[in-house]
Amino acid sequence: MITCYKTKTLMIGLKTRFQDIATFFIYKSNTCQDCVLVLGTITLNEPSTSHLIVFVSGKIVFVLHKIVEWPQPGKDGKMNRDWAELQVETTQDYATDSWFFNVFTGALNHQTAHHLFPGVSQIYYPQITPIVRQACKEFGVRYNYKDTFTEALGAHIGHLKRLGQQQEKSARIKRED
Repeated sequence: MITCYKTKTLMIGLKTRFQDIATFFIYKSNTCQDCVLVLGTITLNEPSTSHLIVFVSGKIVFVLHKIVEWPQPGKDGKMNRDWAELQVETTQDYATDSWFFNVFTGALNHQTAHHLFPGVSQIYYPQITPIVRQACKEFGVRYNYKDTFTEALGAHIGHLKRLGQQQEKSARIKRED
């Protein structure tokens, strides 16, 4: 983590100018009165509004396409499924009819199509998704779909919560042994 000592804000990147490098090598110090990093004489500039927007948008997009489910193993404890079934059962589609999410996420709201056909352009995902959905119905494969992003995010948070509870249970079991 890099902190700007002048304004006490978290910095998301470093920007080095030619004059900073020249000043350091000629005068053996950085005379700039802006923020100076403890590790060296690198000038840190305040992030602009556009940089903050890009940073926050990147975090949002990461969340938008990291909504996954986890398949349950069979009675023998093994995943008795082929590759395509696992791809379908470990992905979560949401709001596939939404123009906004198709554009804003680069069609990553069509995660199932993205995982089944990674070499196909995302432009075609809205046409592929109904075909995949129908095939899942015909072959009895669980297709994970939520109508809205809020529902999908809630399901993901619930999934993480269940994973945490499973960890607590397994930790208790280990302590009892």
